[in-house]
Amino acid sequence: ARILADVADIESSFHDAERGPRGQLRIDVPVSIGRLILIPRLRDFHARYPDIDLVIGLNDRPVDLVGEAVDCAIRVGELKDSSLIARRIGTFQCATAASPIYLEKYGEPTSIEDLQKNHKAIHFFSSRTGRNFDWDFVVDDLIKSVSVRGRVSVNDGDAYIDLA
Repeated sequence: ARILADVADIESSFHDAERGPRGQLRIDVPVSIGRLILIPRLRDFHARYPDIDLVIGLNDRPVDLVGEAVDCAIRVGELKDSSLIARRIGTFQCATAASPIYLEKYGEPTSIEDLQKNHKAIHFFSSRTGRNFDWDFVVDDLIKSVSVRGRVSVNDGDAYIDLA
């Protein structure tokens, strides 16, 4: 009887495989990536995988993936926890930008040194450490990290863009 039950389980799993993936998938993504990249593609995802229900967490704070029962996460930057399995799914090109109002009032920085000494920035800080991220520039094929003065720090990508 036990063998027959095992055979029935195996047959059932083959039938399930023919139906395709199904069930609930809990994912966590940064707010801006979720709103600008993930959410607009959900219709196509559900057309391809109609039996998958998504629970999407949108936030810019680091979450305990295991403790919060997250199945999959999209992150920006280097993997901090080596016990996790990760693969690169894309790259971003970052740009240093200012609003026309800011440029009219303060002018355009002429160098990295000018930016550091004479301009103020909107900072993005790490929810994990509470520290502002430095700004990285490529100079002569090398990355130069600089700290820029600023009066406002945020930890939300949309707020960061809105404040520019």
